[in-house]
Amino acid sequence: MADVSHIISHSSVCMSKPRDTESFLELLKESHLLSTDEVRAVIDRLHLEDAVSAKAAAQSLVTAKVLTRYQGERLLAGRTRGFFIHGYKVLEILGFGGMGSLYLAEDIETQAPVALKVLNEKCRNDTGMLTRLKLEATAGARLKHPHVVRTINYDDTGAICYIAMEFVKGISLLELVLLKQRSLPTPQACDVVYQAALGLENAHQAGIVHRDLKPENLIIDSQGVVKVLDFGLALLKDNPEAEFSLAMIFGHGCVGTPEYIAPEQSQNGQTVDSRADIYSLGCTMYFLLTGKLPFPTGTAAQKIQAHRQKTPQPISEIAPNVPAEVVSIVEKMMAKQPEDRYQSMHEVAAALKPFANRKPVEFRFNKIVSQRVREAQARNAIAQSSIVRPQLSSRIATASHVAELAQQKTEGIERLTRGESDISKSGILRHAVPLESTDLKAQQATDALRNEIQPIELISLDDKQRFPIAQQRVVLGRNASCDIQLDRPGVSGEHCAFHFENTGWIVSDLNSKNGIEVDGRRVQEQILFPGNTLSIAATYHFRVASPNQYVARSKHKNVLIAASVLAGICLIAGIGYWLLS
Repeated sequence: MADVSHIISHSSVCMSKPRDTESFLELLKESHLLSTDEVRAVIDRLHLEDAVSAKAAAQSLVTAKVLTRYQGERLLAGRTRGFFIHGYKVLEILGFGGMGSLYLAEDIETQAPVALKVLNEKCRNDTGMLTRLKLEATAGARLKHPHVVRTINYDDTGAICYIAMEFVKGISLLELVLLKQRSLPTPQACDVVYQAALGLENAHQAGIVHRDLKPENLIIDSQGVVKVLDFGLALLKDNPEAEFSLAMIFGHGCVGTPEYIAPEQSQNGQTVDSRADIYSLGCTMYFLLTGKLPFPTGTAAQKIQAHRQKTPQPISEIAPNVPAEVVSIVEKMMAKQPEDRYQSMHEVAAALKPFANRKPVEFRFNKIVSQRVREAQARNAIAQSSIVRPQLSSRIATASHVAELAQQKTEGIERLTRGESDISKSGILRHAVPLESTDLKAQQATDALRNEIQPIELISLDDKQRFPIAQQRVVLGRNASCDIQLDRPGVSGEHCAFHFENTGWIVSDLNSKNGIEVDGRRVQEQILFPGNTLSIAATYHFRVASPNQYVARSKHKNVLIAASVLAGICLIAGIGYWLLS
């Protein structure tokens, strides 16, 4: 197993990309993803030495589930490190942001899946980020409840700092609302908040106040089970040293997110109790039922003030179908004075239970992960550009800093939020960005990348006809209803389908009579790469291509032509000058 120097890093050692199958297999051996015996066995079983290219070898290993797509792509990029973090093998990337990266990993001894949150190099040297991560680990390790994400391990060696957590194949409630492009049905909203209340009651009994409850910090799986996560701003009643450390680093002002913060928490976050979480959970439920934030407009400082003094638009005006009894529960949770709210999460759960109904949730996990990664890439690209100066990645801020940042962003944020529905037709939530965001331009870039599908083309090797593939799912076959109609002998009514998943395309045989082949090999399901040859019914052959490649090649060709013309003009001019002299 690799040592701690083999950590995940975008700046880690990168060897040259493998030129051929042999060099790719050497990289596979050096990565230690497989033992020497396992490498030899898989080479023989998959006939990898006969693969026409390094890419084809990687493709075979990923299709056979010997490697994950992430591992295959890193090896093709020439990277042999970054696959191990202490006792964990990294399988896939689940997302990344200003603090670091989140990975799906496997415990090497037990093969149990875990989620690894790893601080990046910048944050490893940031005392505030280290304090937050340690606080999150300390709080999570105390809690063992079916509705709280469990902390398994925490380590800080100086070279690497990470938390190993329970892996939940789920999406946040914010992602769920964006996915549905509407508010949640009342029974479902009541159920998810009911579950969160059960988990938070367990935390409160352990002397932990979350202090940053919001839809992003509640995760739901396909069975509808909800878990609370991210205790990075938690108040531990029996650990004043942790709170003192946060205060010394970030000041004595408020901590939290302005859209959901309790009135008393914005005045003194160090003295709050469980009722502050009840208020924030009430704001979360308001959002789930209406699709709107309680106070959607204004600066962060103005929103904090609104939580203290104003009443949000009544739920009955926005969502008239929500029963009055449920509206009353939310209003009591969001009472301005702590003594006017429910006094415990146990009371909240009891009030919600009669109206709660759990239901399965449909989502494509890999697609959601792909969106997270693309959005993070957009934020990072813009934050590092000359357009925007990087801002603090922490959600912790003093009241004065909140006001200062918010004042800089007021005009752009208000354009996002003034008077319109909080969910646009594209499913983008129009709400003020959290304190950790960059600015309007970063948000716009993120929005533009949502649901982005990287198109490919099928180019017929017979007549050069092009068939673009740019939808989430495209069906090819003889039927007139198919997205790509190929009305030729041997082609079935619905022959095969293409679907985009986690930044890549997969072709699947739809029980056709004559099958599909990729690079001459019969397959049932196969990941596609530009340059592959796809054969339909062993008769009709297509080359898989990326349109961007051809645009780039066309531009490159034009540049070469222009350069040649210019060189020719210079040559003629030179000859003319020589003749005249």
